[in-house]
Amino acid sequence: MQNGYRTLAVVFTSTALASCATMMSGSTQKVQLVSDPPGAVAKVAGREVTTPATLELRRSSNYRVTFEKEGYESTHREIARKVNPQVWWNLLTGGLPGMLVDLSSGAFYELVPPVVQASLIPGDDHTAPSASMDENR
Repeated sequence: MQNGYRTLAVVFTSTALASCATMMSGSTQKVQLVSDPPGAVAKVAGREVTTPATLELRRSSNYRVTFEKEGYESTHREIARKVNPQVWWNLLTGGLPGMLVDLSSGAFYELVPPVVQASLIPGDDHTAPSASMDENR
């Protein structure tokens, strides 16, 4: 009976230790959204924030961020999921069970870039105050 408990403890411990990325990184990641000029509306994953802002996103997906500000052209940036380097520790501590845990939790991935920056370009309808004053003369 004692051997059964010992085996169960070893299996449980190796599975827990093997899921390195899940324990170290978690299934979500904070991503900063920054625009120049600040104050743009950033839309990602059905959420809207005003820049600069930080969002917590699930690591298991790719994202497209849209930056919009009145008087400026909207612009898009991509957030990609890449393999999280911490998953390779699974090979040292247990292999497949840990990788499966990391895959199911989303921690197998990291989001890049962690800081998403967009420089907004003035649009055609953007006029400087001095230009509109000249038109009225």
